[in-house]
Amino acid sequence: MTADSSIVVYDSLIRHLLGPLVEYYDNPEVSEIMINGPDDIFVDGTGGMRRSEHRMASTAALRGLARVILQYSGKRLTDHDLSLEARLPNKSRVHIVQDPASRAGITIAIRQFRKTPLSEADLIETGSLTPDAVAYLRAQVLGHRNMIVSGGTGTGKTTLLGVLARMMDPTERIITIEDVAELDLGLPHVVTLEAQMPDAKGRGGITIRDLFRATLRMRPDRVIVGECRGGEALDMIQAMNSGHAGSLSTVHADDPARAMSRLETLCLMADIEVPLVAVRRQLVEAVDLIVQVRRRASRRRISAISEVVKESNDGGAYRLRPIFLLHGEDDDATLARVDGRDRTAPAGSSDSIRQPV
Repeated sequence: MTADSSIVVYDSLIRHLLGPLVEYYDNPEVSEIMINGPDDIFVDGTGGMRRSEHRMASTAALRGLARVILQYSGKRLTDHDLSLEARLPNKSRVHIVQDPASRAGITIAIRQFRKTPLSEADLIETGSLTPDAVAYLRAQVLGHRNMIVSGGTGTGKTTLLGVLARMMDPTERIITIEDVAELDLGLPHVVTLEAQMPDAKGRGGITIRDLFRATLRMRPDRVIVGECRGGEALDMIQAMNSGHAGSLSTVHADDPARAMSRLETLCLMADIEVPLVAVRRQLVEAVDLIVQVRRRASRRRISAISEVVKESNDGGAYRLRPIFLLHGEDDDATLARVDGRDRTAPAGSSDSIRQPV
């Protein structure tokens, strides 16, 4: 069976197992399908989140759907793996949690993406960015500045990461590292790497950290890490400081200051003894820009673009210089240039810069 025919077979089987939920699978306006057990289903998209009137046929049908989804990604549904990530033939990302970790039984969250990736023009049209902000970000990307996209779950971090990556010089060699491959850059020289779980005998697995170390031996011009979740943050900032400028990643945080604190915490999770003062110095030297995204109701917006001030923070504070801030209420809010005065945020704490919104 060829790869293309295998995709067709799996897509047909998944559609069959989704039953009445297939209408959401085919709807480009639905961004997420959340199956909280066979009888409790929500969908998110244009107009916000709503409960579906549809149900899965049975618990067995839901388990069969989870099993086929995982098989497509080369994984298995076993009693030992209670939380698993996978993808679908249409490139949707899936997260599965099974009982007893999920009290409702098997829970499946399907994050769906646009068939055509969002462009700079799309972000301008929706008000997420202004032409001035786009021009600024493009200049920073082409200038090989290291950037972190910060935001909460479902705020559009990966979407914005893809937009920024597509601003890169098409002659460069770009390597992407993700838990589940999502980025579709459309550039001529992209190497896509994806973490893998080991099999039942502990063979064949590879982590984000392992992939990152391998990447540095593959002569990348740019490295894009889909999300920093652990000790790979330390590897990333060391790479940014040693010849791989212009790299990109995302982190879960509510504002730019918390993003720096979050990266600091993740660096300390690495299995390498590094003094805190050294971690802070490397972070300041490595990270040039924090692009903050947020979501309110169904709208995703860039709320701040901030520079990291390049000075020692041995006293325990990161200095951030806001370049753009979102001003006004949601419907009328505008991302505008500000005076750029430095603002100090304590490192390693929950104190942070509060942006006017």
